[in-house]
Amino acid sequence: MNTDEFEKKLKAHSESILSSFDFRLDIETEEFKMADKKKKFTGTLIIAAALLFTLTGTTFAAYKYLTAKEVADELDKPELAEYFTNDNYTAKTVTDGDYRAVLLGIASGRELNGLNLDTELQGGTYAVVAVEKADGTDMTQDDCSNICVSPLIEGFKPWQVNIATMHGGYTEKISDGIMYRIIECDDIGCFADRKLYIGVSDRTFISGSTYNFDEESGKISESPDYDGTNILFELKLEPELADKDKAEKYIKSLRNEGIVTDG
Repeated sequence: MNTDEFEKKLKAHSESILSSFDFRLDIETEEFKMADKKKKFTGTLIIAAALLFTLTGTTFAAYKYLTAKEVADELDKPELAEYFTNDNYTAKTVTDGDYRAVLLGIASGRELNGLNLDTELQGGTYAVVAVEKADGTDMTQDDCSNICVSPLIEGFKPWQVNIATMHGGYTEKISDGIMYRIIECDDIGCFADRKLYIGVSDRTFISGSTYNFDEESGKISESPDYDGTNILFELKLEPELADKDKAEKYIKSLRNEGIVTDG
């Protein structure tokens, strides 16, 4: 294959990749035209390399993992799959410690009101997460049992308000060595005026060492002293989901249960 033929094939491959991300880059624009064929060929290689680099970052998540809809389908939650059909959540992978995680989708409260949900699915928060080993080996059931995926709310201690105390649960499966989990818990949409997170850690229960909590600001952050995986994905819920009265009543109920002691 000569240089011209290789360049044409590489250009076609680059354009094919670009088209899958809903934007186009015309390699033949003036910006990329070069009189010297050698320079033009080098420019094409640079573009292709940039595309491959992009695939190894955030957009690689969409390329490698199942979508939130596919996970919901495989875990027999067709109503949630219906919601995630049009979900445009931007997946972002984060590696920390022995694990790599990605938040594939989030749905909460009134966002789901338009769906024909079973009663047990109404009024809650659902998040779809993928977790795999950073070294590329397959996840096992033992690995999965040590992974905690939980919502966290700014202003409340992570070890007090989390999936265990928010009447939560989850379903999961391992596919191609990757754990896919859908968590569900009480609706956190009413707290949309605060910073909300999905935490992923390699400890069964959240403790005071997993995440830092600032008593004055209520800010939650990853503890740099934690020797393991303690990832935080910041959520982006619609601000209109916030409901201060509902949020206050919910926290009051947790106080009455002795779960929240302050904040």
